[in-house]
Amino acid sequence: MRYKLDAEPRDAQPDSYTMFAISAALTYTQMIDFADQDLIDKSKHAMDINDRLIKTAGIQDEAERQSTLEGI
Repeated sequence: MRYKLDAEPRDAQPDSYTMFAISAALTYTQMIDFADQDLIDKSKHAMDINDRLIKTAGIQDEAERQSTLEGI
């Protein structure tokens, strides 16, 4: 879950709404849960891509080092 990011709007609970807007309240809280999970998934995906890029850069540096002619 996200903490401290737009905390006040996320504190809204279905019982904060009147009976006339109960469907809006339920929709809002479900949308917030979906958005939070989507952000978590995208963050994990971005971190995975970053890890792969770091690994690829290390491999490229090692390949460059090993292919450099020495003693010329």
